[in-house]
Amino acid sequence: QSDDRFRFTKEGQVWFKKSLLRYHRFQNTIWDRKWRIIIFDIPQKHRKARNLLRSILKNLGYNMFQQSVLITPYDPLDQTERLLQEYSLDNYVRIFLIEEP
Repeated sequence: QSDDRFRFTKEGQVWFKKSLLRYHRFQNTIWDRKWRIIIFDIPQKHRKARNLLRSILKNLGYNMFQQSVLITPYDPLDQTERLLQEYSLDNYVRIFLIEEP
């Protein structure tokens, strides 16, 4: 008897969980007409932390506007601020809240 089901590899399971987090987190969220913009300038000596930050911010729903500028219409600011404090990066990052009229 053949098994026609598909199974994720361990790497596939990680990818799937990240994708759910990234693409479905704000599915039922109503936009509050505000943009959250993060600008960072993290020194080269902290490049691993900088790359990790960029990756995590993308998973939180931010999109890259420029290399060190990310933007989102959603409100992951609590998670973002916790992340910055956890990795001691808050001195290198500025967060802006832009309201549409």
